[in-house]
Amino acid sequence: MPIFSNDECDMIEKYSESFTEWLKKNLVVKLQAQIGYKLPSEVDNILSKLSSLGSFLKKRNSGGQVKEEHNVSDEYAPLIKRVVIHQRRIVASKLEEPMSKTFHPELIGNLEKELEPIRKLMEAAWFQGAPALRVPHLTEFLSIKFVEDMHKSDQTLEKREYDEKFHILQTPSLFFKDLRYYREKCELRSNGLLVAYIDVDDFKSFNTRYTETKIDRDLLPRFMELMESHLYSHGQGYRYGGDEYILLLPNFSLAMGVGFIKEFQAKLRMITYRGIAEKTTVSIGAVWIPSDCFLTEREIEDRANRAKNFAKKNGKNCIATYKGEYYSESELVIVK
Repeated sequence: MPIFSNDECDMIEKYSESFTEWLKKNLVVKLQAQIGYKLPSEVDNILSKLSSLGSFLKKRNSGGQVKEEHNVSDEYAPLIKRVVIHQRRIVASKLEEPMSKTFHPELIGNLEKELEPIRKLMEAAWFQGAPALRVPHLTEFLSIKFVEDMHKSDQTLEKREYDEKFHILQTPSLFFKDLRYYREKCELRSNGLLVAYIDVDDFKSFNTRYTETKIDRDLLPRFMELMESHLYSHGQGYRYGGDEYILLLPNFSLAMGVGFIKEFQAKLRMITYRGIAEKTTVSIGAVWIPSDCFLTEREIEDRANRAKNFAKKNGKNCIATYKGEYYSESELVIVK
């Protein structure tokens, strides 16, 4: 049974009100505008639970006695978990812009403190053990045409811009814009996506042995052409540097994404490079992002990068991913 302090109850009450407003704006109002005022029972049930939770939190100190801690029924745990996850993404997203404008340790620390109360809730045993309440998406009730029509003013896919050096893969400046676009489109359909961070193993030794000029002329273009052709009509690829790349695979499950990446690794074993004896292998960090993931776009890139580093530290030429739902270092595993 979850036990919360008064301050935590205040937080959850505030988060619940924010979540209720979001739910009404993004689901209830849009649904009513299309089909009338009779809502599906599952939507009514969520609204009823939110109302019940709000009433409990408001009355928790009734009777003139203020308690330090409050026991909350287990039946509310999935709802509270969903509310906390929702709020975590909102707060983290708002912090991304100011975080991108400073390198000052104190300022960064002050910004990170904004997430500390939510982090503590997410680390609690009740949170780790409870399933998050599932919230339906509009496309479960309306045809995709009408849902898309309601989102016409939202994000559009940016015009394609190739990496200025090789003109094969996309420029890295498009990654976050594309991720936001595809994430929204996938969320509308209750689908997830996969992000893979790829690092060419022992790339420095290639440059040392053959020179950067030869690698740029005879290895990298062929490597990237293979990646581009493998990705064609399936997703987007971005060149982050000579040895680092990132893939964006919309509407992929983790199993589909890992299989897709393994096929690319198999193709790498088949190709040769002019005047270069060695084969290229890659270490990959794969992160699957479900439709209700709490991570921001920059955090997704960061977790993919961390997974890639884990792959490099554990033998190279392999794929690392997260086995849990919190994307922590302890959840990293090598995929066989």
